[in-house]
Amino acid sequence: MKKRNILQHYWSSVTSDYFNFTGRARRLEYWGFSLISLLIILGLEALDNQFTFSLKQMLVDTYEYHWYDPFMSLSGIYGLLILIPTTAVGIRRFHDIGKFGWLIIALNLHTVINWFPIFPLENLFSSEFAWIGIAAVLVSVIWLLVMLFTAGDKGPNKYGPDPKNPVLGDELDQIGQE
Repeated sequence: MKKRNILQHYWSSVTSDYFNFTGRARRLEYWGFSLISLLIILGLEALDNQFTFSLKQMLVDTYEYHWYDPFMSLSGIYGLLILIPTTAVGIRRFHDIGKFGWLIIALNLHTVINWFPIFPLENLFSSEFAWIGIAAVLVSVIWLLVMLFTAGDKGPNKYGPDPKNPVLGDELDQIGQE
């Protein structure tokens, strides 16, 4: 099996594995994809700020553009384009540690809700109970990071062969058989 670098993992995630929610993803694949995506977003943000390229300027006279703010930049458009592969590689990463992959959606739900200005949640809770929400976010983020940094299961698990050493599982199953 040929070793792949983080650029190859990234390219694979946005092309051939775009809709791949099955199987397993190593830490290298997940964090490589995340790092390259972050660098691209930071570069696009710099372009947005430098050249003030934003579709909201075209919408200011016609629409209530404040609802579209996060999406009307190059980085926002890129974020929407990689939403599916980001979810897919996260699900495969959870599969690698033997966890139900769609759990990553629940853990990131607070981020999605807070990111979209369509859901004005600032008045939903009184300020005296705001610490509960902050504590919940902190606990879920810490737990998510622990899960994402955890080494994958050695050998095959119920989600597929070990992506780090796919042959290992076959060899272990063949011990004692002729």
